[in-house]
Formats: sequence, structure tokens, C-alpha cells
Amino acid sequence: MLISYHVLVHGAYRRLRRGKGVLSRAEPNMHSLSLISWFGARAAWTLFAGVALSGCMSSNDIQCHVSTAPAQAPADGTVTYHAAISGDAHIDSIIYKTDAGPQTVSHPPLPFELDAAVTSGTPLGIIATGWMEEGANIVAGYTFVDALGASPDTASASCR
Repeated sequence: MLISYHVLVHGAYRRLRRGKGVLSRAEPNMHSLSLISWFGARAAWTLFAGVALSGCMSSNDIQCHVSTAPAQAPADGTVTYHAAISGDAHIDSIIYKTDAGPQTVSHPPLPFELDAAVTSGTPLGIIATGWMEEGANIVAGYTFVDALGASPDTASASCR
């Protein structure tokens, strides 16, 4: 019985190898090649993306989100918004408030400074978001001076 089973299986295998059915395991077909190239492309893309992104942040990077306490302009005047870094840090975006509403600056040049005229009751505030290494710092704030030149109101915040 064992011999006839071997002859039957071996005969079927020989027929398949001659092209009388499905391709044999030793011969690649287009479907298996396309799957191999698809998986190869996925693996290459994943490896490329991982290497590219690994240079963006080191394992010591700390995300920093700095915002001043909410306030309103007590009178008509000028507000000066500012943001700066110390050490190994960068700022991805700054959001500051004016009469026209919140304004966003992506990847601002540093140190950042901007003057804006505001009317009484305008919300004042600045938010800076970025990354820093341990020991570095991100600072953001504003100085408000009313139209009469009275003593300025200042607010500031930092990651440390």
C-alpha cells in the first residue's frame, strides 16, 4: 500500500511539473512574485520612513507646550508678543491673539517678536509648541502697553 501511494503522489507531481496543472513549488508564478515585491516594497518603505524619522527626534526630546494665562487688554494699546529658546530646542508653532482673532505662525524664525495694536477687551495670550532636549527651554510671553503709555502689563511662561 505504501508503494502505490508513493507512485500515485510521484506521478501527480510529475504531471504538475510538466505543466498539466498547477505549477510546482519550485517554479515561481507571477502571483507569488508580485506578493514578494509588494512585501519587499512595504518593508523598504517602512525601513526608509523609520530611518528618516529617527533623525527628527532623539530619545531625550521633551514636548513643550507653553501658554500664558488668559487676560484681556484693559484699554486700547499695543501688545508685543515674543518667544525664544535656550539650548537645544525648536518651536513648531506659535498662536497669538489680536483683534482679528487667533493668528498662527508655523516654524517661526527665532527669536520671535511681533507688535499688534489691540482695542480694549481684546483677549491677550500666546501659545508656543515645540520640542527640547533636557536642560533647554522655551519661553513665550507678551507685554501690553496702553495708548497713554502707563506701566506695561507683562505675562510670560516657560517649559521649566
